[in-house]
Amino acid sequence: MSVHFEERSGIVPCKTPWGEWYQTMEDVFIDVRVPLGTSAKDITCKLSSKEIALSVKGNVILKGKLYGSTIADEGTWTLEDNKQVSIVLMKSNREAGNCWSSLLEGQYHADPLVQDEMQKKLTLERFQREHPGFDFSGADISGNYSGGGPDFSNLGK
Repeated sequence: MSVHFEERSGIVPCKTPWGEWYQTMEDVFIDVRVPLGTSAKDITCKLSSKEIALSVKGNVILKGKLYGSTIADEGTWTLEDNKQVSIVLMKSNREAGNCWSSLLEGQYHADPLVQDEMQKKLTLERFQREHPGFDFSGADISGNYSGGGPDFSNLGK
């Protein structure tokens, strides 16, 4: 579901010195630029449920404690076109209210405007899941969307 929503609505990236990261309700995506011609054997990538470490030819690019927890067995990395490492981490808490404000604790924070757009995006993704017959990919939202938006679960009871 997230993949199709993202294809239609785009992403809200958080730029970093080494590339960018972005998120959906389920996953965190990390795209790291590496020198052209880098091979997979040049890369050391360690993914755990709470930490990440990425080195290229012995140079540490990214290392630290993740902002939120992930499912370690579901984390993957790939080298694309010998110039970018793409990492996908599956969040443990896959709710719209779980919007990471930074990739690592104390590092790679989303600026307030980007953070606001990320939270809007996750809230719209939640609405899309709850109402699959509608298309929220081009929608805008204002008002109460922090924490995943309003809770409508008690309506009609």
